[in-house]
Amino acid sequence: MTREKFAQFLEPYLFQVYEQTIEQGDDLVTRLYNVNTSEKAEEKVAGIGNLGLMQKWNGSVYYDTPNPLWDKVYRHEKYSIGIMIERDLWEDAQYPEIKSRINGATLSVHRTRQLHATSVFNNAFDINFPGPDGRPLCDTQHPLYPGATEVQSNAGTSELSIDNIEATRIAMMNFTDDRGKKLLIQPDTILVSPSLQMRVEEFLKSDGRADTDKRADNVRKNAYNVIVLPLLENSNNWFMVDSKLMKQYLMWFERRKPVPERDEDFDTETLKWKYVCRYSFGFHGWQWIYGHNVA
Repeated sequence: MTREKFAQFLEPYLFQVYEQTIEQGDDLVTRLYNVNTSEKAEEKVAGIGNLGLMQKWNGSVYYDTPNPLWDKVYRHEKYSIGIMIERDLWEDAQYPEIKSRINGATLSVHRTRQLHATSVFNNAFDINFPGPDGRPLCDTQHPLYPGATEVQSNAGTSELSIDNIEATRIAMMNFTDDRGKKLLIQPDTILVSPSLQMRVEEFLKSDGRADTDKRADNVRKNAYNVIVLPLLENSNNWFMVDSKLMKQYLMWFERRKPVPERDEDFDTETLKWKYVCRYSFGFHGWQWIYGHNVA
């Protein structure tokens, strides 16, 4: 078998695994983030406040000026993983090992991206991972605007329950913009670890309230979508989000996608496949989420 045929036999399988794992897999990146392509080393999102209400017509258009807020710079990082397959493995029909190496590399790409997608939530309460306003994603001291003494909170410590879900919904609907006006937040999704999935689905899918003996009517049945975060480190933590705002403020920029690329070494008769990618991710606003850091 020639070196070229050796590569030709392996490459279709590698791309098949890549497509099934990356393109068609359960990808948190596309479910949670606003995914964009980038042609630069970094992307900047300018922070600007909201406009006020419309004014009654007084002979001409009323023009308002938004307040400057905090800018966010998304700097792309580079990641890579590779595998080497010796020609002898193919000639000796070591197909399971070949497939295992290919599957392992592709799974590594997928898991890395899922871990990065979840890291925003794993670090949501950590002051070492601040957002543009200098505070963590979920915090009790978000300033209304640069230099403001007024603050808002989108962080709690309440365990997952029907009553706490309702209290969190109300708290989110009271979020205001930089001018102190309500933002009309619409919480519609709850993010949980696998450990809380059964509990939250009982709360949201039962005809009667699962937390009461009398099984009162569950007026919040099917009121929220549920997204499970398999890599959430604190299994007791949970988050409520406005999914439309989440897609506005939670960003992922693809500078270079991790498509498999091939090379071969003439002397060692070894085929090399690599995945190299560049991307950035993060958030430039917090009003889309309320998190509970449960002990």
